[in-house]
Amino acid sequence: MIYQTPSGYYVASSNLVWKAGIYDSERAARYCFQFPDSELKALQERKNKEYEVITFEDLQELRRQKKQ
Repeated sequence: MIYQTPSGYYVASSNLVWKAGIYDSERAARYCFQFPDSELKALQERKNKEYEVITFEDLQELRRQKKQ
């Protein structure tokens, strides 16, 4: 399930367990289900250093890196 936070960001859960990450859009939150939590957690930790949230483009880049 996808939830919108009061601040306008999105989070996701599966089987009553939260997925790692905070997302800028519903599209990004839906796409997060394609990644293991370990990768999402590492990506969110990098974004936290910049005070940012995960974007759809971040996830696309992560997918490209995995294919190489």
